Amino acid sequence: MSQSLPRLVTLEEHWVSPTLASSSRFQELFGDLFEKYPSWGAELRDASAGRVAAMKQHSIDLQVVSHTGGLYTLEECRSANDELYENTKANPNHIAGFAVLPVADPASCAEELTRCVKELGFKGALINHQTAEGTYFTGPEYDPMWKALEELDVPCYLHPTWLADHQMQALIPGSNVSKAAQKAIINSSWGWHADTASHVLQLHAAGVFDRFPKLNLVLGHFGEMIPFMLDRIEAFSIRYPGFKRGFKQVWNENIWITTSGVWSLDPLAIVLRNTSIDRIMFSIDYPFATLEKGVQWFKDLAASGMVDEDGLVKIAHLNAARLLRL
Repeated sequence: MSQSLPRLVTLEEHWVSPTLASSSRFQELFGDLFEKYPSWGAELRDASAGRVAAMKQHSIDLQVVSHTGGLYTLEECRSANDELYENTKANPNHIAGFAVLPVADPASCAEELTRCVKELGFKGALINHQTAEGTYFTGPEYDPMWKALEELDVPCYLHPTWLADHQMQALIPGSNVSKAAQKAIINSSWGWHADTASHVLQLHAAGVFDRFPKLNLVLGHFGEMIPFMLDRIEAFSIRYPGFKRGFKQVWNENIWITTSGVWSLDPLAIVLRNTSIDRIMFSIDYPFATLEKGVQWFKDLAASGMVDEDGLVKIAHLNAARLLRL
């Protein structure tokens, strides 16, 4: 490809309302990480000038920003979404928004999503993959949320979050493993990715994609391990009822994936063999991953010859532009 990078659009990029960042609930989740990585706190709170300057420095044209961490009430979600809107309005060429929704209050999700899309111009929603009690979104109480996403024709980014207490107790390794290792294994290095994948399989088994056949679901981290297991998932799903379309068909028609937070080309080699390149989108996971690492990964991809120049442009921005109508 040419020396210059194509336009780069990323869509798993985190922010936190300064008001909610000071809450005890948020500090409980992120306090130890902020102590270890002090720059994260400042970077998370900034969805305006400082963020845009860093993006320009690293050739990122547009971030679709979403509120990170925690489970919030409708009032907190509305406040955070309004605050993010002010940042998108001040930086329309560089910052777009995904709504945060009160997933523990399913009756309010469709209302807040509709407001954010129609009044604030948001491009969809990014939500935690479960509630604090470990509830998935498979039941009829969540159908209004899925219906609103389908009717508004905007995607839902299903993002991993900390597992519920009872799930963590079941997964805690032996006593010879340090607390830090336990937390990483149960959550960000393995457990929450596997659990997000399980949620997607249960959405399929519960018939959510059949009830809402035009629903668009986005998964980060190269599809939360599903591409590696795709054939086995398809083969074993014939053993249970509850869906009309097979999982591979749903994968091809309803699911998009991003490259967020994984800085190896190895997963992409698998993904390109069983997933349309039209469904793969570049993302970084900022600030939990640096812009430098993300852009270097894209440069490595360009130099690798794994995809042609048309494919690079699709991953860089065209697929996101098509999905989000940018």
